[in-house]
Amino acid sequence: MAIITTIPGLSVDVRVLGVALQEYSPPSDSVVEDNEVTAFVEAQPGASFDVRIEVTSEYEHGGYDLTAQVEVDGKVIRRPLLRKEQFDPAIADVVNGTLYEDQSTVLRSRAVKVWKKKPLIFSSLITYHGQVIGNGGDATHQIDNIGRITVKFLRSTIGEEVNAARHFGLANTIEDISPLPQSALQGREVSVLTRLGAADQCQKPTMYRTTKLDRLDAPMAKFTFEYRSLEDLKTAGIRSRTASPELEEQYFVMGVEEYFEQMAPGNPIEEYEATVGALTAEEEARRDRIIRDLQFNQRRQQGFQNLQLGWHGRYHNEYSDTEDEEEEEEEEQPAQRRIQY
Repeated sequence: MAIITTIPGLSVDVRVLGVALQEYSPPSDSVVEDNEVTAFVEAQPGASFDVRIEVTSEYEHGGYDLTAQVEVDGKVIRRPLLRKEQFDPAIADVVNGTLYEDQSTVLRSRAVKVWKKKPLIFSSLITYHGQVIGNGGDATHQIDNIGRITVKFLRSTIGEEVNAARHFGLANTIEDISPLPQSALQGREVSVLTRLGAADQCQKPTMYRTTKLDRLDAPMAKFTFEYRSLEDLKTAGIRSRTASPELEEQYFVMGVEEYFEQMAPGNPIEEYEATVGALTAEEEARRDRIIRDLQFNQRRQQGFQNLQLGWHGRYHNEYSDTEDEEEEEEEEQPAQRRIQY
């Protein structure tokens, strides 16, 4: 579960089959703002995934609702609304696909408009040796964001309900980008992107106009997940460890010394420390990776337990966006829901 320690009460997960993917800390030289967090997750091609957003009563809403803009590979998937009245005790929303209005459905010999949803699926990115030809603008933005899931929280005021259509264009855009020239990735270790699965009919979402306090280029909070294949993570040094998954799951609550003792049963920590100078470069990188992940997870855990900071007062009314935009709240979700899985 990704959290931002300076903004308690907000959390985001990327999940497969309802189980949150394990998160790994970014490289030690990564720089993020106080209102941002970045984590790496492993993506297995062929797996359907969703993004779960939760807001609890710890979040200081300051009288505003929230818009959570979910982007995958640089494309906006959905913008669920989270109402302030439902933050206590908690409210959750799950984004598991993109919605659109299909105007080509034929029912009883006549065309009708039907709302459909296409699920999100991790897929292998096919590349070839060649030059980028004629890509620019929107295509370049998408290429630069392959392998990235972003959730931007914007403080909003919900206005009137509107009746609006959303035409489908995401599938062709995503699927047409693969195969891709290797040079377009500019050295990034990315071999997975997102495609959309077969459409299923769904209920029409309810749309509202909103007035946003925050801009998209300066959101109140931003969660970024860099999803990669296992091989990509190893190549980038994110997953260079070989410890058992069970042990990796425990190390952040054990402490480094206890962790290393279990890594080498029967080898006292003093003896282990005496051999540090004899470690290979790969072993040193592995040790440093463990320590960075330890610190990363301890910061996240401390944010849950100890931090009661109010971030909003520092930036309240700094940005003002009065342009009305259409947002969504799906009818298939209970209007008075508390926590929805």
